[in-house]
Amino acid sequence: MEEVTPKIKKIEADYTDVVLVKLVGLEAVRYRPAMYIGNTGIPGMHHLFKELVDNGVNEAVAGHCNQIEVTLHTDGSLSVRDSGRGIPLETLKAVLMELHYRGKFSKVETTFRVGGGLHGVGTCCVCALAEWMETTVWQAGREVVIRTERGELVSERESAFNGPSGTQIRFKPDPEIFSTTEWSVERLLANLRQQAFLYPQLTVTFTDEALGCDPQVLHFPGGISEWAIENVAGRRPVHETVIAGSGTKDGTEAEVAFFFTEDEPVWRIFGNGVELPDAGTPLTGFRQAVARTLGRWARAHGREFEPRKAGLGVAVVISVRVRNPQFEGPTKNRLANPEAASAVGAVTAEALEAHFTQYPHQAEAILSGMLGIQGV
Repeated sequence: MEEVTPKIKKIEADYTDVVLVKLVGLEAVRYRPAMYIGNTGIPGMHHLFKELVDNGVNEAVAGHCNQIEVTLHTDGSLSVRDSGRGIPLETLKAVLMELHYRGKFSKVETTFRVGGGLHGVGTCCVCALAEWMETTVWQAGREVVIRTERGELVSERESAFNGPSGTQIRFKPDPEIFSTTEWSVERLLANLRQQAFLYPQLTVTFTDEALGCDPQVLHFPGGISEWAIENVAGRRPVHETVIAGSGTKDGTEAEVAFFFTEDEPVWRIFGNGVELPDAGTPLTGFRQAVARTLGRWARAHGREFEPRKAGLGVAVVISVRVRNPQFEGPTKNRLANPEAASAVGAVTAEALEAHFTQYPHQAEAILSGMLGIQGV
């Protein structure tokens, strides 16, 4: 059969400097928004909300914030307020309107050691992709309010203020960018619950003005252990007590909380407060530690355990915080840091060993259950 060569239509226009365009300021974000937020559908629009919440979470991790307030307004705008230190006023406009201008890049230890941001574009994306955005910062006796529209500065005002520091950003998604600008309360609350579980020092409130009800208050002092207990409801755990541990290895912080169940595995994995749907190295470290520990205990009892099936039936929540996160892609679906695997593995092995020692009857139930799942 004769090979057919596809015909390529020749473009007659000259390739000169006339056809080259330099995008200035936030034009690049508006021109190719999916490069920064994944897509321009519902997930992409809600990604803007997550970026603002992450700013408050970063302040909490740094020890300067204990409250985040989210309000869904009747005009379709959304506001996020935190009780942190407030964006530095001297560089406020740059933080809002210039790409890659972030405290997370600083080498100063007192800034953000384990922030969720990586590229320094989060708040800028909100500014660029909002029909309008109003930022209010309370700091050092001053209140500064900046309003932007589609990434352009519209107004700025300042007044005296006598009260606690903080930052509030209120914005309305731009219908010129997004296929829909309707917020999903379910998505908003799901993300806020995650952050409240991951950071038990935080109290998070959510208000939907359209309902005219009191704010929903989210505060979980038990942290991810409390979350793991909630996640296992309706499942069939083979032991009564949550297995949990936390620790730091070479500057990387890790927390785990999990149950062995007779059901399919369920994973909730977070890197610097950002959920990782595709997991990455934290899950690798967890699986390896479970395989090693169960294998050791199984051999001590004259049994064999197949390491590759170590994750069967496990319902786990993992949270890891690293200094320089290597997220894959702007929407941060996967974490690639090898030190995350080491830290999670060490914490998991220690927690499992301690649990087996404290609850030998549960250790037997877990081993029997896991071996039964494997068909051994």
